[in-house]
Amino acid sequence: MYLSTQDYSERTKRALNFFFAHDNSTRFVIIRRHGWEAARNLECYFLKKHQETHFIDGATKLGIMNEPHPVLCAKYHCLSNWLGGIDMGFYDDYRNSGKAYVSYMTPDCSIGSPFLPSPATWTVPMEMMIAIYTWHARNGKFLNNDRLYFCLTDHVQAGGPYHMGYFAEDDHALEPWERLRFEPGTATIEPGPPPDLSDEWPLARREAALEKYNGEYVLGGFAQTALMLGEDESIAIAERSHFANVVQWVRPFTVDLGWTGDTPATRYADLFCKIWGLIGDKFDVHTENGDVFVENTKTRLYTPQYVGWEYPPRRLEEAFARAWTAASRAVGPGVEVSVVKSRMDGDGHTIWRFRQTDHSAFIGGPGEYDAVVTHARELMTNYWEKDPVVASVL
Repeated sequence: MYLSTQDYSERTKRALNFFFAHDNSTRFVIIRRHGWEAARNLECYFLKKHQETHFIDGATKLGIMNEPHPVLCAKYHCLSNWLGGIDMGFYDDYRNSGKAYVSYMTPDCSIGSPFLPSPATWTVPMEMMIAIYTWHARNGKFLNNDRLYFCLTDHVQAGGPYHMGYFAEDDHALEPWERLRFEPGTATIEPGPPPDLSDEWPLARREAALEKYNGEYVLGGFAQTALMLGEDESIAIAERSHFANVVQWVRPFTVDLGWTGDTPATRYADLFCKIWGLIGDKFDVHTENGDVFVENTKTRLYTPQYVGWEYPPRRLEEAFARAWTAASRAVGPGVEVSVVKSRMDGDGHTIWRFRQTDHSAFIGGPGEYDAVVTHARELMTNYWEKDPVVASVL
């Protein structure tokens, strides 16, 4: 068995840790508010949009369009996800069996990132994870091949050592539901390393591609959520998702990335710039009457395939600002973060303001946590003197 072939810099690994976690945070907020079926549907439609935008173009850039379709697809998913920071495997058995295998190796990134192992991966239902492979099963549509299918043979959430499946062609045209199959435990091959990339993909280019990948996933996820659940709900999800990620990372990043400044506002603004700078965002910073103004002169948050969400809408930026405001108390006194100007309002660049207010802000709408009081009372009433009753297994 080969081991990881990833050679990214520590800076890029930090970016992966933060922005993969961001994507997963959104998934879990949706599960919390709408159930795993809604998260499954979002995953399916988001990847469908991503496929329509990038599949053929990406395969062309990778120089694999002349491969047999099963091999083309396995190489595409292996290399594109490897470029996206995931540890991948590949096995070409096309000449023997007509199959080409792609493997997503552990650590599974459906909870955190490819560099942060977590046993919590089993909290994600397999019924939801199958949505990811609808992309694989739709490749034939874009290749004009109605015999092409994808069969999933292993999956961590189904007790497998990694996520693996193969592409193959049947001897007749297939209905859509026949193009995605699940046959756990049937593969006997061992994943090999990803195919070699051409010399046109040095480390610097791969890291730049990864910056774009991270930015698109953050913004695209919220754009797709708005299409499915409405803009108001997408903004509410974004506020909670962004907060959940930021509040987990601000303390370790003060050490890993460092932060400078002589006031809480200047230090927090510096940390903000360094975290977003992990994906290549650029900022100009100036201070005025104790407030810190951060002008975002370049952003990787760009999804031209979503009308109205080409860049973050002002409402999304304001949701991010509320998240950073609430998280500020994790590293010092309360700092209020607000949006002064927004790129999507035609103001050129987005400008953020950081102001120390010593607030006690938190994330949540009116009445959102009222049920907690009821549950606390019930628990203290019912279990103060009583022991839990364990059902007999005899």
